[in-house]
Parts: sequence; C-alpha cells; structure tokens
Amino acid sequence: RVERLLKQVAANEALSDECKVTGTFGRTLKPVCPVSLCPIEEAAIGRNCNHVQVFDLQAYIAVNQRMRSLDKRWTCPVCSLSLRPDDVHLDPFSQGILDTLRGDEDLVESIVFNEDCTWATVSAVEGEKEREGQEEEGTAG
Repeated sequence: RVERLLKQVAANEALSDECKVTGTFGRTLKPVCPVSLCPIEEAAIGRNCNHVQVFDLQAYIAVNQRMRSLDKRWTCPVCSLSLRPDDVHLDPFSQGILDTLRGDEDLVESIVFNEDCTWATVSAVEGEKEREGQEEEGTAG
C-alpha cells in the first residue's frame, strides 16, 4: 500500500511541467495520532484512503462512538473520506516502523518515505534526519 502511494506521488510530481513540487508532501508519516495527539499504538488506515498517515485504531473508535454529530462520525481523521468500521484496516508496515520508534515519539517529528519504501526520521528537536530504516521484503502493502 505504501509503495503504491509513493509511486503515485512520484508520478504526479513528474507530470507537473510548470511547477516542480519538492519536499516531502504526501510522503510523511507522523508518529502521533491525529485523533488523540498521542503516540499511535495500533496503526490503522481506511481501505480507500490515499495517504501514508495512519491513526490509532482505539482512539478512532472511542472518539466516533462518543461523537454526537452524525455527519462527522465515521470519517477518516486525515482525509475526511467516509470510513465505516468495516473499512478500517490495520497497517503492519507502518506499525513496524512505529514499533522501532517506540519511546522516542517525542523526539521524532515525522517519518519520510523514499520512493523505494526506505525511510528516515526527521528530528523534532533539530529537524535533521537521524535514523534510516529499510523495509523487509514483502512488507509494503
């Protein structure tokens, strides 16, 4: 999944003749849940979502069960697509990366993916890349 999304981002950048997009747009994953603003324990994402950012499964379920506004309930916290519980999937690739960073989430601003699914962290303190990781063959989904 992540490999497919990174190829889409690269293809979109290649199609842009007038304006060259640089940077990490569409290729970053923050280790903090966009719902709870806490470290992600169980990395989840929607079946139809086209982003690499994941959210914490338990936080997503808890918030949506308590939400009174029916029109905002069960939507992706990243892209706002409709996201019913049956369409939420655990993301083992992102989970593996987040597990390697466990305990250091406050030191990592984001994880940046390269086109080949290798990744590096951006330090929250200095904004520098400090760790690099490589996917194990067959884990990108």
